[in-house]
Amino acid sequence: LIRVYMASRRKDGALSPLHEWWTWYLDMLEKYPITTKAVTAGLLSLSGDIFAQKVIERSKRTDMIRSSKFAMFSVLLCPLSHYWYEFLDRALPPTSTFRKLLADQLIFDPISYVLFFAYMGIVNHEARNIPQTLRDTLLPTLWVSWRVWPLLQLINFKMVPPHLRILFQNVTGFVWGIYMTMLEQRKHKRIASKSQ
Repeated sequence: LIRVYMASRRKDGALSPLHEWWTWYLDMLEKYPITTKAVTAGLLSLSGDIFAQKVIERSKRTDMIRSSKFAMFSVLLCPLSHYWYEFLDRALPPTSTFRKLLADQLIFDPISYVLFFAYMGIVNHEARNIPQTLRDTLLPTLWVSWRVWPLLQLINFKMVPPHLRILFQNVTGFVWGIYMTMLEQRKHKRIASKSQ
């Protein structure tokens, strides 16, 4: 369906705006892969947090500092994700989708969540709480993650071209990012109530 729409031409023979944008995006992805992926990840993360604040939390005021923290984490994690996928593709043959999935879920996922909770502790000036946050939150987060991401990553490794895997992960991660935003805010409120 997307290919049909993107390939469609307007009555004047010009390409559809979506096709033009997609062509530009693929060109940027080829010329500047890490920068393009990082900017995309940051924008989707920023959008996800704003969505969480407005729609789920029903906040009247958008906390752009909070949203920026989530976006910056996505930007910073993106190069690591880029090189992780390249490593998996080099280390494992294309037919070893299940082994890539296992490595991703058992190695990269825990590392990325440790980095996430450490980063949030640092940027929220709660670095002293990082060990406790990891004890309280890491395993429950992984359990929930393992209910969602294996299927998405199976699709990602099996059907998505390597240069688009982070984009697929970011788009599907939009909803996951909303969950992570809510999780981080609950933890932040719990710590604030303990310190009062």
